[in-house]
Amino acid sequence: MAWFYARLGLDADAAAALRAAPGQATVLYTLAYLLRETAPAESAAYLEKASAASPLLVFPFREEEIAVFSWALAARPADWKPEYYLALIMWAKGRLEEARDLFVMVENADYAPFYIARGALFERTDPARSGADYERAVEIDGANWRSRHTVTQFYLRQNRPALALGSARRAAADFPDEVPLGVDLAQALLAAGDPHEAASVLDTVAALPYEGASDIYGLYVRAHLGIALDFMKKKAWAEAVAALELAKLYPEKLGTGAPFHPDGRMQDYLIALCFDRMGEKGKAAALRESIRDYTLDYWGESHPYGYFGGLVLQKLGRREDRLKARELLAGPKPPAAVLAVLAALK
Repeated sequence: MAWFYARLGLDADAAAALRAAPGQATVLYTLAYLLRETAPAESAAYLEKASAASPLLVFPFREEEIAVFSWALAARPADWKPEYYLALIMWAKGRLEEARDLFVMVENADYAPFYIARGALFERTDPARSGADYERAVEIDGANWRSRHTVTQFYLRQNRPALALGSARRAAADFPDEVPLGVDLAQALLAAGDPHEAASVLDTVAALPYEGASDIYGLYVRAHLGIALDFMKKKAWAEAVAALELAKLYPEKLGTGAPFHPDGRMQDYLIALCFDRMGEKGKAAALRESIRDYTLDYWGESHPYGYFGGLVLQKLGRREDRLKARELLAGPKPPAAVLAVLAALK
């Protein structure tokens, strides 16, 4: 409403609207800007209040606010907040070089989310700077689990599993009730090559359903798949089958339910290999038939384990299935660890 009046040149009406608003940082900076010529003393008072206001949950984005924070930056060059707010607007507008320049200018911020934001902006171009910023966020606000989560995820993205695992263990120990940190620990354990402890950690996780919760389920599958592959390498076939059966489940406490047509072809294919080694040829054949049926019944739907459908269509050798097998085998491949076991058990 205030900007509507301001665009009409009615700054006094705009200021009246803002005086009726809560004293949030963006409101105060805008009031100071609108009064800068007509009431300079009042403007200075509002600017002082704006500088003292918390930046928590303050996310300016309007085009008109570029002038506000540019003016505030010139009026109070020692105050980091106008630079931060202006950088957020530039970032939102896709003006990344200007956003980076503004973030770099800040040297004395005492607000952890500032460093998380700057770290995120620079992560692709300067990961060393980002890592230092993320760690600085923890130093400033170590009591906030989100800062700890950010550090662990950064090391995972940078493929530094030892640092990620150390960060995840400390965070999970300090905040045992925060589900994201338990998930971080499981992810770091998998990255470090320990699916057994990762599975144990996921047993303690109880995530409410939410959009994207399939990521946690993916960790669950990876953990039990990793355990199964370890058993298969040791020729402990029955134990491998038990782990693979677990990898087919959809535990409700991991935040997601089973889809309408669960795709267990990877697990079933590996179970069939175990049955072959156990002398259970009939069970192995039945599983391969079920994989073939699933592949053909849901051919038009996107499912993650089409490669194993291709292996079965190829193995069963039915003429009409061979072209479909080639199409599936040319698609996405399973993880390298699975491919290595498949090659070893041919």
